[in-house]
Amino acid sequence: MRFHSDYDMVKCRSGDLTELSSAAAPASSKPVTIKADQRRVLEEYLDLSDLNNFGYRQEDFQDDNALHPRGYYLSLIADILSHAANTFGSNNVRSWLRTEFHHLRNQTPLETMRTYEGALAVQEYLTQIDEGIFG
Repeated sequence: MRFHSDYDMVKCRSGDLTELSSAAAPASSKPVTIKADQRRVLEEYLDLSDLNNFGYRQEDFQDDNALHPRGYYLSLIADILSHAANTFGSNNVRSWLRTEFHHLRNQTPLETMRTYEGALAVQEYLTQIDEGIFG
């Protein structure tokens, strides 16, 4: 995970996501193409209401070459979901997304990922689980 400042790194690692600098997510709204495998992952693990909350509308992705205004963010969410499937097994991702964790300020990963900064924190949390820091 890349941090914009040491302050952001300390705040994220301590679980305090309320004051991350706005510059920490310069590309969060960059228009990019959502790949077919990323669309599949988003649709596999998230309910329709969750997808809508993340700015995903199926009609936006009928053309594989279309740019989506929140594509960078949605790509990050898809990467996190794939990472969670590799870490916990694909049958456990939905349950994990809806479980509150102390390290995510007693929020679920799904709630935390509603912002770009939160998604980065969930990605970091998964990496720490993989590395044995949290179990």
